[in-house]
Amino acid sequence: EVKKAEIFKKKLDEIKEQDPIKFDLTEYLNMLTVDNYNDTKQLIFNKIKDDIEHQKKFLEVLFQKAVHEKAFVNLYAKLCKDLDKDLPQKMGKSSAHGKKATSSEMRSKLIDKCREIFKIDNNDQLEGYIKVKDPDERESKIKKFILGNVNFIGELISIKLLSKNIVFQC
Repeated sequence: EVKKAEIFKKKLDEIKEQDPIKFDLTEYLNMLTVDNYNDTKQLIFNKIKDDIEHQKKFLEVLFQKAVHEKAFVNLYAKLCKDLDKDLPQKMGKSSAHGKKATSSEMRSKLIDKCREIFKIDNNDQLEGYIKVKDPDERESKIKKFILGNVNFIGELISIKLLSKNIVFQC
C-alpha cells in the first residue's frame, strides 16, 4: 500500500509539473462543496481573472469533471454564472433597447466549448477521453461523455447563463 501511495504521489507530482494551473484548478474543483462555495469560488476567480488561457483551462477541467460528477453539475453551473458576473466584461452588440449587452470572455469560451462538444468528427477531446479498443465499451463511453456534457449544458441553460437559441445553434 505504501508503494502504491508513493507511485500515486509521483504521478500527481508529474501532472502538477506539466501544467500547474490545470492541477490547481482541478484541486479547487475537488474541494468545492455547498459549505465552502464562496471561498473556493474566490480561489478559482483569483487564479483565472487575469488570463484568458487560464479561463480556457478552467473550462476544460470543469467540463471533464461535469461528465464524471453528475451530483455537482448544478454547483458547477452556478460557479460559471457567478464567475461570469465577477470577471471583466466585454462590450457586445447593441440590443433593441439601445443598451449594449455585456458578457465576460469566459462566457464566449463557454459557448465555444459547447460548440466543440457537438463536433463529434475529429473531436480531440472525445479521443482523449475514450482510450478503449472494445467497440461496445467505446460506444458506452462516448454516450456517457455526450450525455454528461448535455446534462451540464442543460444546467447552464436552466440558470440562464446560456440561452436556448445559442445552444440550438451549437
